[in-house]
Amino acid sequence: MFPRGFHPIVKVLLPDVVSGPAPVISHTSVPVHYYYIDFGISTWFTGSDAPRLVVGTLGLDREPPELSDTVPYGLFKLDVFLIGNLIRRELHANFSNLTILEPLMSRMVESDPAKRPTAAEAYRDFKTLRRGVSDLSKYRILQPCDWPSRRCILAALRHIPLDSLNLDFVSFAVLDTRYYAAAGVVRLLDSTPPVTIV
Repeated sequence: MFPRGFHPIVKVLLPDVVSGPAPVISHTSVPVHYYYIDFGISTWFTGSDAPRLVVGTLGLDREPPELSDTVPYGLFKLDVFLIGNLIRRELHANFSNLTILEPLMSRMVESDPAKRPTAAEAYRDFKTLRRGVSDLSKYRILQPCDWPSRRCILAALRHIPLDSLNLDFVSFAVLDTRYYAAAGVVRLLDSTPPVTIV
């Protein structure tokens, strides 16, 4: 956090470069607010009573099931999907100790937009989840999925079609309250060499 800003190239200095180093405040010392805006599909609505339906498929995320060039869909429920998908792809898929987000994330990426929470409901549920996390856990370092945890291995295997796999064996051992892959071999049936997961 840089309360007086920083130079765009020499980030340790103030914007004018000559006034000295840019003061830094830890993000744990002040409240931090993140705003997620412009998901690649922006629409300007005139008037508050206009219908809030749009068409289009040109967004950066191609996964939302409702995207269509012909059938109108609700843009706000799409935004909920996009944030949920961001959580799923950038956080949940890359860090093994964010399982607390799974129920909310799953609701946010529901294929039926009517079953998704509104943005306000998702935010309320997130705040409720966060209140349930101990202070110590809030400052725990995220564990990257490149640690060979059981959950990360299974998440990686989920993206490979099951009929193309021949699982020779996968054994797991519990060590230090975390699951580590003791050994595992996955062989693709098209006679490629085995991929070892260690």
